[in-house]
Amino acid sequence: MPTVKVNGIHLYYEVSGQGHPLILIMGLRRNISWWYRQIPELSRHFTVIAFDNRGAGRSDKPVMEYSIGLFADDTAGLMNALGIQNAHVLGISMGGVYRSGTRHPTSGNGAKPDPGLYESRREPGGHHERRAHEKIYGQ
Repeated sequence: MPTVKVNGIHLYYEVSGQGHPLILIMGLRRNISWWYRQIPELSRHFTVIAFDNRGAGRSDKPVMEYSIGLFADDTAGLMNALGIQNAHVLGISMGGVYRSGTRHPTSGNGAKPDPGLYESRREPGGHHERRAHEKIYGQ
């Protein structure tokens, strides 16, 4: 069970595929298993890093107040721990809101998310989802 210690907790993560890193961030209280349909296809194009947020799945669940900033710090810490200098970031629901670039345009080791895949809000017609799909698949 791969975990990494970040911000005083253990985050569970999985890595699959090859290519430029793509960090998948799930919404509140959801875990990696919610990505079951996307990971196989995305892994054909990217090195996919999916993880369970603190308080979800196989990551630690400390009894404390959580915040968007704390989740963003965890994501940046995961990138640093895995030696990821820059990555595409795809978030769903809360995961789109706290994308690591919000507080960490560059972190200590220069880790930097690519803004091209962010889904930070829902719009009529799924504009952000469509933009992510076009960037990933060229369609």
